Amino acid sequence: MAALVTLTELKRWLGSDETVDDAALQKLADDVSAAFEGAAGLFLQAPPSSAVEFILDGTGLAFVVVPVGKITELTKVESRKDLIADWEELAVASCEIGGKSGLEREVWRKDGESFPFGRRLVRITCKGGYTTLPSYVRLAILERCGLSYRNRATASAGADGGGNLGIGGFEGTRFNPGSWREALFEVKGVPMTWGG
Repeated sequence: MAALVTLTELKRWLGSDETVDDAALQKLADDVSAAFEGAAGLFLQAPPSSAVEFILDGTGLAFVVVPVGKITELTKVESRKDLIADWEELAVASCEIGGKSGLEREVWRKDGESFPFGRRLVRITCKGGYTTLPSYVRLAILERCGLSYRNRATASAGADGGGNLGIGGFEGTRFNPGSWREALFEVKGVPMTWGG
């Protein structure tokens, strides 16, 4: 998996023009990007050149959610009644991206029917991801990378005696994970609510 921020962006964020830490910084950017995608439960990378197949649980509703930041091209939609049944192809024209919710990772049926309910009953083939990553995601990743980099001297020493650039917990730091949490909510399409 590639980093969601470039080494150049990270070095600019850190105010560094040194090349001595480039390999460690690149690994840090890769690790933090993977952690963010894992926490979001979504693939956020730029769309691949070919379509990717996702086998999803059926919702019993008129839509399913594909685990990508947003669908850029829908190429095939299939469903089956149970795990041993053959796949039945739905016309791509009978489905739409976003539908009633507007979330660009949902596939909605326009024919008024529902997807079957159950495990692994829907197969979506599509291209997806962000061609330009939302700025709030980039900011959250850069902030977390910056925290890990700045606290490397206090982290446990690695095998080479250098600081650990891992992305462990926030214990002992002044990091406020608010931008990380807000970016996760935003990228998942969940509105943040304040107060009680």
